[in-house]
Amino acid sequence: MLVKTKKVLYILLLIMVLIFGCFVFVLNFFKGPTLIINNCNSNNITDSRVCHNSNDYYYLDSNGSIYHYNEKGTEVFDNTRKINYITCNSDYFVRI
Repeated sequence: MLVKTKKVLYILLLIMVLIFGCFVFVLNFFKGPTLIINNCNSNNITDSRVCHNSNDYYYLDSNGSIYHYNEKGTEVFDNTRKINYITCNSDYFVRI
């Protein structure tokens, strides 16, 4: 009886791990290209399309164009690639 219960628990644990792994894979697969901002405080992110980095703001419009706002004005940072999300990284600035 104990062996059967142990086997069932292992099978349930394996199923849960596989389901979670599939969920993470699907989430990363369908997320799309991401803009990573240098030294961005995650507390200043209002959603996945705006990021504040010191005096600079990065914004993605609905077409995936990247706009850079600062005290000097606004500029189109990049409109050649379709970026879907902004995320933060404290070490470097990279486009994926």
